[in-house]
Amino acid sequence: MSYYKNNTQENVLDYILANEGASANTFYLAMYTASPTESSEGTEVSGGSYARQSVTMSRTDQTISNDNQITFSEATADWGTVTAWALHSASSGTGNQVIWAPLSPSTEVNTGQTLIIDVNNIAQTFGDN
Repeated sequence: MSYYKNNTQENVLDYILANEGASANTFYLAMYTASPTESSEGTEVSGGSYARQSVTMSRTDQTISNDNQITFSEATADWGTVTAWALHSASSGTGNQVIWAPLSPSTEVNTGQTLIIDVNNIAQTFGDN
């Protein structure tokens, strides 16, 4: 196993924040009922007034996370159990799917409910050290 020095990890995250989103530090948060993988886009929530939400990310040490609370529109149909999230460079379609991770805990979203993601709940840490 190999490791990256902290400054290398931070440089990689700075590059992602500056170059991989819709604009510097801005991405679109997508929610999934089946998680993306290296070889699959996953199953993104669709219908029921679902739309990706713009999110501003920032880095602290080797972790990037959302700066503000993210509020999705009220579901007008059941979205199912949301099990994962991903950051995209586009507000719709695939765009560049940059990072994905499980949503913990998974959340069932039914008609009339609003999915809210608190500050720092969308986070990704680079490296093992």
